[in-house]
Amino acid sequence: MSVIKSFAHYAHQTLSPFAPRTFKRSHVYELMAAGLGFSSWAALHPSHVLFDAEAADMPPKFARNILGRAMQLGCLQSEAQVLADHFLKLYEQLPFSSLSLKEVDAKLFGLGAVTNDQSSSEDLDFEDEEVWPVEDEPTKRAFPHTSKLLISDLEERANNGDLLSHYRLAKLLVCKVPTDYLYQESLRGRILNATEQRMVENYLALSAQHTRYLKHLLAAADGGIRAATLDYSTVSGNVEYRLRAEQMDGDVDPRLMAASASDWVTRREWLWRLVDLGDTSALEKLAAEGDQDAAHELTTQEVAKAVAGDISFLRGFAEEALRDGDVVASWKWQFVALSHGLDLTESTLHAFHDGGPQDGDFYDSDFGGSMYVNGDEGLEMPEISEEQLKVARGMAEQLLAEASD
Repeated sequence: MSVIKSFAHYAHQTLSPFAPRTFKRSHVYELMAAGLGFSSWAALHPSHVLFDAEAADMPPKFARNILGRAMQLGCLQSEAQVLADHFLKLYEQLPFSSLSLKEVDAKLFGLGAVTNDQSSSEDLDFEDEEVWPVEDEPTKRAFPHTSKLLISDLEERANNGDLLSHYRLAKLLVCKVPTDYLYQESLRGRILNATEQRMVENYLALSAQHTRYLKHLLAAADGGIRAATLDYSTVSGNVEYRLRAEQMDGDVDPRLMAASASDWVTRREWLWRLVDLGDTSALEKLAAEGDQDAAHELTTQEVAKAVAGDISFLRGFAEEALRDGDVVASWKWQFVALSHGLDLTESTLHAFHDGGPQDGDFYDSDFGGSMYVNGDEGLEMPEISEEQLKVARGMAEQLLAEASD
């Protein structure tokens, strides 16, 4: 029996003595939904999951909504009041809250923005505002990765055929299993001390969790979820699943596809997909691995940044020209810098506080303490003829004009 069903069974037994004979177990679900601000269980559960909360996280209007929903379910106001009082005590013993599946997926898979989708709660509009005061908004809490209620809710969905919930569970249950050395030693008869026994217990718990993780990941992969198929191939080392992921449709992380590619052609294809998504690091990897198109594109982008006034790229191109002995080109970049109010011959070296309350601030001897120096020395530009300066200035003006077109 799932955690949710167990709670509903327990709550029904607890509340029945105070409720009319028409009070059903399904009504417990309705009260749970109402407490969380939803018009019904049907409005809550298709798009939201439950998780273990804390009593301090009680949603706004929790008690008032319980009272109103109980009256909608046929209870007299006096009966509804008693039910609300006892349900409130149940909540304090076993507090719960809800998350939209959009929020869960955004956290686990990084899909889209996290939104607080509570559209169904607008249906709740019980009158008699003075029956229950409006509570303050609950404090935002960290994502409940270890919530037994959340895992149980997702397991029930997975058992009912929801493939994505298998993948959600895999993301929640993923773990590293420590060495089984002490466990094997205990099987051979070694007497373990208290610390070693806890380590064995931790190993057994994580080993069981890892088994569940693989089970749900494989179910998601075999069910046709592309990202899960790739994950399973990575974890299991099964090349067949990697090939399957290549041939499937659906969302998948191009970085993982590139990293797991077995040949350069496939890796290059996925890296270029990343470039199309604006990933400069993928372009740098392609260029470093000898892709001439990537090298040309990377240089084009860096030149554009330099012409736009990025001091690091301006300095980089000027230094490269000096190393190559191209003094005219080095002055070209100096003239581009000057057009932006920058001067490559000026030093950017500064002393900064290293540690303490002023860590990272410009160094002030009044405070004392250790320091470090960061920045660059100014470039020493070579002397060139007036004709060369004219050429360099013209080249700079052409770059700036092309950029403004």
